[in-house]
Amino acid sequence: MTTFELKLPEELRLSIFRRVSTQDALKLAIVCRTFRTSAEQVLYETISNVQYMNRLYRTLVVRPDLASLVKSIDLCPLMLESPVPAVVDHGCSVGMTDNDYRFDLPITENRIAGLILRALPALESLKISILYLEDRRLYTEEGYDDLAWQSAHPIIAVLGPAYHPSNGNHTTLLSQIPGLKNLKDLTYCGARFPSSLGSLPNLENVHLSRDCFFMDDPKQDASVLDPDLTRSKYRYLESCLKQYICLKTLTIDILEQERVTRHGDVSTLLDRLRDVQGHIEMMNLIVVQPHEGLHYLNLVLPVPSMTAFSGLKKLSMPYEWIEKVDNETIVMTVFSKVFPQTLEVLELQIPQEHTCAWLLEFANQRSKSNFIHLREFRLYCSEMRGVGYEKFRYDSRYATQVKDIGKTGIHVEVSYHPDEYKPEWDNEDYDPISKSVVDELRSLSVSYQAG
Repeated sequence: MTTFELKLPEELRLSIFRRVSTQDALKLAIVCRTFRTSAEQVLYETISNVQYMNRLYRTLVVRPDLASLVKSIDLCPLMLESPVPAVVDHGCSVGMTDNDYRFDLPITENRIAGLILRALPALESLKISILYLEDRRLYTEEGYDDLAWQSAHPIIAVLGPAYHPSNGNHTTLLSQIPGLKNLKDLTYCGARFPSSLGSLPNLENVHLSRDCFFMDDPKQDASVLDPDLTRSKYRYLESCLKQYICLKTLTIDILEQERVTRHGDVSTLLDRLRDVQGHIEMMNLIVVQPHEGLHYLNLVLPVPSMTAFSGLKKLSMPYEWIEKVDNETIVMTVFSKVFPQTLEVLELQIPQEHTCAWLLEFANQRSKSNFIHLREFRLYCSEMRGVGYEKFRYDSRYATQVKDIGKTGIHVEVSYHPDEYKPEWDNEDYDPISKSVVDELRSLSVSYQAG
């Protein structure tokens, strides 16, 4: 196949490759020499869904220029996996040892993932998603096997035994790994959240995603309501986050069937963040919808105050978790006790019918020189609970209130869960209110003619 050259501005070339599929990008790189560099930059700056860890590692070792392009990577360690053929069997000679582990012997893909981290000097974003293999060693007749669980520690699985938190030198070792030196964003899901990574000097943004254990004991039964357990809840998270000295953004995904589902749990959880409250700029408490609905929100007590988060700029949480105030007897002292004055963006998930009226009263406090930094309200709608997207966009009762809030100088954005999307919403002429009336008249007409 003959290749050809095509002169285009680099920014335009990168824009093209970010809009095409991976397969199309590879084809363009083959037939056009000019596109080859751009294709490599786009394909390697973000790496996800790695199926063959050994092949990726071989490429990064042979092509260090590609390794230097990687800004983001997703790794999926397998707990208690069996060894696989060594990397050397795939054409890449690895003349090194990792503490007590020789890499000329069969190793696990997890340890290959550790080698990949060592090969990425410019890495800024890391996602660790723990996958579990069926292994009876985790369980005994008496239940959970703590020793087996400790041996399945994800940091150990990826980096090796020397990086166990019990090793007093593990923080120094972590800071020496090229792929962790410049790390800014960490997403962690599927296992116990590690305190050891908190020592990384540039780590600012942490996302505790689905199935992340941040309670004292991952085997604790969430269905058991014990006052002593409630008082001790999330102490592990509290002690863990103390180590995250540069933390600015904290995101926590919350599932109904998991552990933040009891009376007062949200307040308890936020209280456990007391040592990092002062320097967190963004707090996202995200409800991940279960199929059966969000009924547990009826049980969760509202959060009385967020003012301890003195540097908070963006807050995202369910509307029902905020201590609402009576619009008829509202006073500024009530609002100031609920939110910090530094707030710039307030995102309310699962809004109710009276949400807009409440927000409008909140926005009016700006006339009293309060919340002067507030510039945006976001309403994240769901059909499973609360008022739907169509009501806020098309129903005059709510749409008028949204416009009134906008008159105070605050931008209002109404969005929806992807599962709720309707193609009709892309049509500017779509009017569900008129459509429902027309449909009703048509049904009456058919009934009349049939009669």
